[in-house]
Amino acid sequence: MNFENDKMIVDWMDVDALCLDISHDAKSMGIDKIVGISRGGLIPGVIISHMLNVPFEPISWEPSCDHDEEVQAVCANNFSTTLFVDDICDSGITMTDVERLAPDAKRAVILNKRRDMNIDISGQDLYNIDEWVVFPWESV
Repeated sequence: MNFENDKMIVDWMDVDALCLDISHDAKSMGIDKIVGISRGGLIPGVIISHMLNVPFEPISWEPSCDHDEEVQAVCANNFSTTLFVDDICDSGITMTDVERLAPDAKRAVILNKRRDMNIDISGQDLYNIDEWVVFPWESV
C-alpha cells in the first residue's frame, strides 16, 4: 500500500495477501459460505471463497434499505457458519446493519478503520488513517 495525493492506494498484491490472512482465520471458524456485500465486498468475497473452497453469494447492499429478507435468504439459517465480507469498515454503518440482522454470522473486512467495531476478521487495522482508500477495482 502506498500514499498518493491524500489517498491510500491498495494494489492487487495487497488484496491477495489480506484475503489470504482472512481465509486463514476463517478456516478455523468452520465457515461454509461467503456472502460478498456489494459493491466493495464482491471481489474479496470471491477470492476468499476460492481460497476456502466454499460457496459464494453476493448481496446487494444500500445503507438506507431494509435487508431482513435478503440476509435471511443468503444465510439459510446457518448464521454461525456464514462470513459476510466487505472491502472496508469506515463509517461502520454496513457492518452495524449486518450485526443487527445476523448477530451470529461472522464479519470480515479487508481494511478496518474503526477500533470500536466488533469485526471478527480484519485483513489489516488502520485505526489512525484518515486518507481515502482506493482499491484496485476502483481505479480501473
